[in-house]
Amino acid sequence: MKNDRLSWLLGILIPLVVIASIWFQPLAHYWLSSPVIEQSTLDRLRSDPPDERLREIERQNQALPLRMSDAEILDAAARLLGGELALKGYPPIAVSSSFDKADLHKGLPTWGLYFGSLAATEILTDAYEITRDDKWLTAALRYTAGFIRYERSAWLPEGFLWNDHAIAGRVSVLVKLWRVYRSYPAYAPQTGRLLLEHILRCRGLLAKKSHFTFNTNHGVMQNVALLQIAAAFPGLPDEAEFRKLAIERLDRQFAFYVSDEGVVLEHSAEYHALGVELLDRSIKLLEMLGEPAPPRWIRLHREATAFLDLIRLPDDSLPLFGNTQTTPEFPSPNPEPRLDAGALCGARSGAHLYPVSGYVVTWHCGQQNSQTVLALSQFVGHGHKHADELSLLTWTRGSRWLTSIGYWPYGAPGSESAYAWEGSNAPHWRNESTAGAREPRLLASAAADGITFLDAERKSRDGGKFRRQVLQIGSDWWIVVDFASAPASAEAEALWTLYPGIAVSYREAGAYRATLGADEMRIGIAGADSVRHNIVTAEQAPWRGWVVKDRTPTPANGILVRFPANTFLASVFHAVDTARPGDIRIEWIARNSAEDWELAITSDGMSPVRILRQPDGHLVLSGMENFGGNRLTLIPAPDIQAARAAIHAAYASLQADFPRYREISPYRAKATKLLLALFVIQEMLLLLIGKYWRRRAAIIRTGEALAWIGIGLALHLWYFS
Repeated sequence: MKNDRLSWLLGILIPLVVIASIWFQPLAHYWLSSPVIEQSTLDRLRSDPPDERLREIERQNQALPLRMSDAEILDAAARLLGGELALKGYPPIAVSSSFDKADLHKGLPTWGLYFGSLAATEILTDAYEITRDDKWLTAALRYTAGFIRYERSAWLPEGFLWNDHAIAGRVSVLVKLWRVYRSYPAYAPQTGRLLLEHILRCRGLLAKKSHFTFNTNHGVMQNVALLQIAAAFPGLPDEAEFRKLAIERLDRQFAFYVSDEGVVLEHSAEYHALGVELLDRSIKLLEMLGEPAPPRWIRLHREATAFLDLIRLPDDSLPLFGNTQTTPEFPSPNPEPRLDAGALCGARSGAHLYPVSGYVVTWHCGQQNSQTVLALSQFVGHGHKHADELSLLTWTRGSRWLTSIGYWPYGAPGSESAYAWEGSNAPHWRNESTAGAREPRLLASAAADGITFLDAERKSRDGGKFRRQVLQIGSDWWIVVDFASAPASAEAEALWTLYPGIAVSYREAGAYRATLGADEMRIGIAGADSVRHNIVTAEQAPWRGWVVKDRTPTPANGILVRFPANTFLASVFHAVDTARPGDIRIEWIARNSAEDWELAITSDGMSPVRILRQPDGHLVLSGMENFGGNRLTLIPAPDIQAARAAIHAAYASLQADFPRYREISPYRAKATKLLLALFVIQEMLLLLIGKYWRRRAAIIRTGEALAWIGIGLALHLWYFS
C-alpha cells in the first residue's frame, strides 16, 4: 500500500516538475532583484553631476533618433495625450497615454523598438523643454511610471520590454527625464526614487551575462550604456564593478567589431557610421569618468572616421551596401563644414583597398566625379549581412546608379529576398542559398592615372566559384567581367538594379539605356550564345526590382542577366549626356580563362576600345582617347589569413564566455500546453486502469514516471538546445 502511494505521488509530481522545468531557464534569465537606492544617494544625485554632463550623455542617445522638429514634437506630444503615437516615417498607432502592456505588441519591429526605448517619454519630455508647460512633464512622468511598474512586475518578455537595444536606448532618455525632473519645483521623492531604481534595473540587465549580445553593435551599446549610467549617476552601489565590466567587454569586442583597417565589420555602411559613433562615445565617457582611453581605441576611432569620410557621398548619404538607409539613421559624428563635390573628390582620389575587411572604394575625379564600391565583406555572426559579396555600387553625375536594395523594413513582406542574392548585383547561382560561410577575397588590383582594375573571387559551399573583374576608366566607364565555374551544370545570374527614378529601355543586341534627366548610363551585355537578360521592375516572387528609399520599399528598374556556368559574362556601363548618340556593343575576341581574355567595345562616335587581360598578370587598354596605350601591372592582394584568423579568434573567445540565450518562449508555451493535455489524458486513463486493474496501476505509474523523465531530458537536451 505504501509503495502504491509512493508510485502515485511520483507519477503526479514528476510530470508536473517536467512541465514546470520548461520555464526554469527563461525565468532565471529574466529575473532580476528589484534594487533599492539609499536616500542619501538620491539626494546627492539631485545636483551631482552638473546638467552639462547630463546633456552631453543625452546627446549620446542610443535609442533610434526621432528626427522631429520642435513643431513636430509638440504635435506628436498632443497626439500622445489623445491616445496616438505618431513617429516620423511610420503610420500613427493607438496607444495608452499612461502606458498599457498591450501596446508592446503593436506595429512593425522597428516601431516596437522605438516604443520599447521609451520614445513616448522622450517626446513628452522634449515638449516640456520646448514650452515649459507642466502638463507635458506630468504626462511624461505618468507614462514612465506606468512603464516602470509594469517592467518590474513582468516575469517574461513582452515585445521589446527587455530587448538589449531598447534597454540601452532607454538610458539616455531616462537621463534626460531625470535632469529635467530633479530640479522641478514639484519634485516628489517617491517619483525620483522610482526613476533611479529603474536605472539600477537597467544596469543589472545590461550587465547580466546571459543578456550580453557580444557579437554585434547591440553588445557595444550595452557596454556604452553601462558607462553612461556610471557617468550620469556617480556613486551608485557597485559602480566600480560595473564600470570595469563594461571596459573589459568593450576592449574584447573591439578586437573583432572593428578591423585594424578601421572598418566596422557589420557589413553595412550605416552600421559603420554607428560604430564610429559608438567608438567616439566610449572614449568620451572614459574621459568623463577620469579613465584613460586605451590607445588602440583612439587609433581605431581615427581609422574608422577616415573610412566613413571615404564612403560618404557629397550629400552626406552613404552607399547602400548592407542594412543602410538612403537617409542616414546615424548622422555623421562631429560634422565639419561640407566640401563641395569637386574638393571632396580631390581629397579622396584613387583606389583604397581594405582586403581584410572586404571593401574597395575608388574615387575618380574630373569634369564628373564618381565613387565606386566593391563589397566583399563576409564575417559570419557579425550582423546585418546581406548576400552581396562581389556586388558593385556606383555614384556619378551627382546620382546613384548601380545599387543594392538597402535596409528593408523589419517585418515587411520581401525581407527574405532583400537579404538574399536578389538584393544585390553580386553574381550567384540561380536559387542559391544564403546559408553557411562563403569565402570572398580580393585577388589583385592595378591603378594608373584615371584607371583602376580589381580582380576578386567568391567560393561557394558546393565547390563553385565566381570571379568578378572590374575595370573603371575615368568617371564614366565600368567594364565588368564575370566568370562562373561549377563542377556540374548550373545557371548563374546577376541583377543590375538601378536607383529609383532611373528609366530603363532595351535597344537591341544586348544594349540598354538607363536614363535620369539629362544623364544616361548606356549598358551593354554580352556572354555565351545562351545568355538571357530582361528588365525587371517591382517583382514579388521573388522580390526584385526594389530599392528602399526613405525607409520605404520603392519600385526600381533592373536588368536580370542569366548565363551558364563555366562561361564569361561582360557587362559594360557608360555614363553620358542623353544628347550623345550611340549604344554599347561588345565583342569577345578571346575567352580562354579568367586570366586570359580580350574584349572589344564600340559605340557610335568613338573608336573601338580593346581590353586584353594577359596570363602574365598585365592588362592592356588600347583605342580610348586619353586612356589608350596603358599597360597595367596587376599587384597581388596581400595575405590576409593571419589578420582574419585573429578576428575570428577574438570573436570565438567571447562566444565561449557569453553563450547566447535563445528567446523561444512561444515554443515553450506550445510545449507546455501539449504536455498539460498529455498529463490530463494520462490521469484519465490511469483512473480508468486503476478502477479495473488496480494491481497493474502501480507498475504503469512507475513506467509513466520514467517516460516523463525521458520527455524532460529530450526537451532540454534537444528541443530547447
